[in-house]
Amino acid sequence: MNGLPVPEKFEVPELDFGLSLYLDAFLELDSERTHFHGPTRIPWSSIARYAEFNEFTKEQAENLFFFVRKLDEQVLKEIEEKQEAERKRIAAIAKVKKLAGK
Repeated sequence: MNGLPVPEKFEVPELDFGLSLYLDAFLELDSERTHFHGPTRIPWSSIARYAEFNEFTKEQAENLFFFVRKLDEQVLKEIEEKQEAERKRIAAIAKVKKLAGK
């Protein structure tokens, strides 16, 4: 990890021994994604390079792909839900302004 404290808004679960390796990897790999055209997954190539650079065993690399993809799915789902809520909020404001004649 980057050594920064975990923000209070995050609830960090107690992990089974050895699983923090994958959470740390996910948090580092999260910076590899780009959201230029909307939410995107962490690239496969970034996960592979991370595993290679950190000399993961084959089993660790397979686990890394599994856990990063699962965490990534959840993060993307939450981003999309927030974006949809914001779109609805903006549409409601526009509707109220139109009804008010503004």
